Amino acid sequence: MLSRLFIVALVVAGLVVGGCSYRGQSYMGDGTMVVNPVASPRYDVEFEPLSLTAPGRVEYQLDQLPDEHMQAVLCLDDPTRERMDAIERAGVGVTMTLTDLDSGRTSVKRGRLLGGWATSAASWNGEKQEFEGVWFRPTRHGRYSLVLEVTLEKPMESPPTITATPHVRGGDRLRR
Repeated sequence: MLSRLFIVALVVAGLVVGGCSYRGQSYMGDGTMVVNPVASPRYDVEFEPLSLTAPGRVEYQLDQLPDEHMQAVLCLDDPTRERMDAIERAGVGVTMTLTDLDSGRTSVKRGRLLGGWATSAASWNGEKQEFEGVWFRPTRHGRYSLVLEVTLEKPMESPPTITATPHVRGGDRLRR
């Protein structure tokens, strides 16, 4: 009886470890990669928050991502009604441009933030809002560039602090 339990435990452990062979140590890009083999999404690269109160541009390098469906998203930090109203009044927009540096292929997603925000899934803290950006399937040793450009239709006068955190997420349940 004990030997059967031991065998079952070994099989389960093998499935968990084997199901997530990418551990994140090979990730060489900007931001911080977190790997959770039992979560969905399993992979999350988080970058520094960026301001949404003025036009700006940031570029990130993504090297050696897992060979999984991935999506670049922008998560609004602390989405109070005051911040959401300020975003709407200023006409804040974002353009995400993902470039495969090996092939030169480019994908672009652009839009106004308030119209593009969607309530996040409960697993990502239902208080946050996300702008769903570019979907892609990286090659294991590929090199990518993600550029985020913030635009405003009107300048903000005395704006509250408004930031959003870019993420690149991937794993089984994010497939399109």
